[in-house]
Amino acid sequence: MLHITDEYDYLTELVRCTIHEITPSECPSGVMFDSVYKCGVRHDLANIAYYSVEKLSVLPEHEVLKKWRARRDSTIVRDMNQSFARDEILREFRERGICSVEVQGTVLKKLYPKSEYRTMSDIDFIVLPEKLSEAGEVLESLGYECRENRGVEIDGFRAPNIRVEVHTEFFPFNTDYYKTMPLPVDEMRKCGGSYKVTDEEFYLYNALHIAKHYFGEGCGIRRVLDLYYLNETFPDIADSDYVKSMLQSVGMYDFIRDLSLLAVQWFGKEACDPDPGLLEIVQVLKDAGVHGNVRRKVTNKIKKDGTKGKKNVKLKYVLSRIFPPKWVMIENYPILKRHFWLIPFCFIHRLFKGLTKKRKRVAEEIRTLRDTDVK
Repeated sequence: MLHITDEYDYLTELVRCTIHEITPSECPSGVMFDSVYKCGVRHDLANIAYYSVEKLSVLPEHEVLKKWRARRDSTIVRDMNQSFARDEILREFRERGICSVEVQGTVLKKLYPKSEYRTMSDIDFIVLPEKLSEAGEVLESLGYECRENRGVEIDGFRAPNIRVEVHTEFFPFNTDYYKTMPLPVDEMRKCGGSYKVTDEEFYLYNALHIAKHYFGEGCGIRRVLDLYYLNETFPDIADSDYVKSMLQSVGMYDFIRDLSLLAVQWFGKEACDPDPGLLEIVQVLKDAGVHGNVRRKVTNKIKKDGTKGKKNVKLKYVLSRIFPPKWVMIENYPILKRHFWLIPFCFIHRLFKGLTKKRKRVAEEIRTLRDTDVK
């Protein structure tokens, strides 16, 4: 049985009732609708929760209900716009002979009861490295303003609110999973259009993608709902020899197993309180929001380096923020590609910019460093 004690509990309950078409329980005393709505926005689940809210006998006050309905409606419109943009780009890719892979939101949407339930901040594609520039040309021909990152990614934006990311790898080279899932280059070169990964590869990628966010800047409740649908759609894959061995190779099998259990306890037809052993994960998820936060990023980085036996991890973190790697500097200051001798001036500019325009973020990082126990 699920005991609702705060806005997070009621949010997951509303979402669960929507996806299973169950009549929701009324909002309990001590829980404010406005807080539930704000929580839903932070975790990008307000749109799903609304379908349960409108079934309640006691509705939120008019202004909260109005905002909630508008949020639901805007996600429907955005879903249609993104669907059109995705089809348009794929059509142009095929005409230009650019083989592409989809493994994130556009595919995860298909696992949900309704496409608009699974929101996306951007549309992601993966192409061969030698096709990246040509993919950028396609985006520009469709009216996108593009920026190249590190020579391995292109970000595009088109009004009103369509963002596209074209990658040349499943995971960036500076992540723990870069070598776990190498791009199937040979197979893609033989492909004349969209390349579809196997179900096992799709499951593994998304499981590792969740882990990357959780142990990076953190991730929120929506990622747990993703895992719920992954497990519902591919019930035998999570424990297949391939997926299990790959998750174990990067130390993520236990984490995905625990998160899968939490997904059932939150979003299964029969909800119940999370197991006591999952409460730390629950707290991280609630705190992080859909895209995580700087506190979680700093904490995870410090603790990760500490468990590896590294010394002076806090000092090294500060130095890495003041003097980031070469690829980061070039990404933020493209002029360094041609005039690398300007890098000292770019370091100074970056530091000044951080202390003036990003004071709150810098202050949050400093507080987190001070309060984080390396052990």
